[in-house]
Amino acid sequence: MLLILLGADGRAEEVLTPGMESRARPVSVDVCKYEIHNNEPNAGKPYAVYVCHVHVDGPGRAPWYILRRYKQWEELLDDLQDKAGRAKLPSLPGKRMFGNMEPKFLGTRQRELQTWVTEILRHSRLRESDAMWRWLQPLPEDIDYGRSSSPAEL
Repeated sequence: MLLILLGADGRAEEVLTPGMESRARPVSVDVCKYEIHNNEPNAGKPYAVYVCHVHVDGPGRAPWYILRRYKQWEELLDDLQDKAGRAKLPSLPGKRMFGNMEPKFLGTRQRELQTWVTEILRHSRLRESDAMWRWLQPLPEDIDYGRSSSPAEL
């Protein structure tokens, strides 16, 4: 079964199979901020997540949020490297054994992750890959993020 999207002029713009995103459209990812989770006493070891606002250009496309730990960024890089073959991809920002929950470190890493994902999205082969689109999809814990907040509160 095919789905045909009609433009404002009534002409067919795109043909998709149901459930498939239009990967050829421009996509942007804004690494909005970081949050520290499990910061309560007796809640386990704290960890940082990076809140990303994802937007795909096109009519009727609502942006969404995803929350990703640094490990998930590393997994994405590994998956993209498989797609890139011999091409050298940009490196992710480095790790730190101590002080990795300090605001200054996390803020710097947030900015560096923004630079990294912006560079990756410039390359259509990577931007349109299965690995990238799986990573961009909200996980169950991401679904309600941002729904009760205005963008200024995020």
